[in-house]
Amino acid sequence: MEFSANKKLVKLFMDQAWNHGRFNLLEGLVQKDFIYTNNFSEQAMTYVGFCHYVGVIRSAIPDLQVVLDEIIEENNRLVTRATFNGTAVKTLFGVPPSGKILAIESYSFWCIEHHKVKSLDTIADLADLRSHLQFGDADKAQVNSHGHGGHKI
Repeated sequence: MEFSANKKLVKLFMDQAWNHGRFNLLEGLVQKDFIYTNNFSEQAMTYVGFCHYVGVIRSAIPDLQVVLDEIIEENNRLVTRATFNGTAVKTLFGVPPSGKILAIESYSFWCIEHHKVKSLDTIADLADLRSHLQFGDADKAQVNSHGHGGHKI
């Protein structure tokens, strides 16, 4: 399957940012007025804020690997579904590490202008993340036995 230039850009951006933390290479992929929002943060972030945010997460999850599961494109807009995988070794979002492997889904909405990322808005499954960070195996079994859950481990 052949990927469009926009899809290649998104794949490269995700790989450089999340999988490798290569922010010096990433800077050439974004517009000067790049904006990032997500459902973890209350404020929009500039490129510098985005790099700091990704750095904090990569520090807490050093084996982080992000897999792009799906990319949908319409003109200069793209939607991605990705899975973030890794093991938290430091406190993340105020929760101490559990030693468990995380597998969290996210959906991102991309705007591409002049062959660079203009904006990125991400929605992660917060309930799934909290369950990975807080529940032990016994807690998950109890939740799943009551018909609530669907946790990915």
